[in-house]
Amino acid sequence: MKKELSLIKIGFISKLNGFKGELVLATNEDNFFEEDFLFIMMDGIAVPFFVENIFEKGGNVIVRFEDVDDEQKALQFVKHEVFIDQKKKEVIASHISIQDLNGYRIIDTAFGDLGPIIRIEEYPQQEIAVCIFNEKEVMVPLNPDFIESIDDIQKSILVSLPDGLIDVYLQ
Repeated sequence: MKKELSLIKIGFISKLNGFKGELVLATNEDNFFEEDFLFIMMDGIAVPFFVENIFEKGGNVIVRFEDVDDEQKALQFVKHEVFIDQKKKEVIASHISIQDLNGYRIIDTAFGDLGPIIRIEEYPQQEIAVCIFNEKEVMVPLNPDFIESIDDIQKSILVSLPDGLIDVYLQ
């Protein structure tokens, strides 16, 4: 299944911040600090890079990507535009309350039907849907990055969970 992205430009990488791979993101936005990855436009292609850290320092937004830990690696990002995938955020935001999802079936692209949501637990970082799969409680993060779609008619949520997450419950 090919995911359709809805990219929104949030700025560009203006320069390095030191010599350990940190970059300065020139932006007027503030809706991306919880992103797991940002898209960098490289040779006309939006390439996702996993975010290790995003923070403000001295009036600048500093970004550090996973596996970018020196000046040489970081230089490839300077002057490139930065985007986020807004579509996934809108899927979750379209529901007035996350609690409205109780009873919806979670369907993973790899494992299939994980069962109905029996409850939703709220944590500071995110909400977790709890389902019964193979007679065990399975905790599924309701992270917008994992949600492919929400079908209100079928009362189902299609997710693409990270490799290994469900394997923990199969042992």
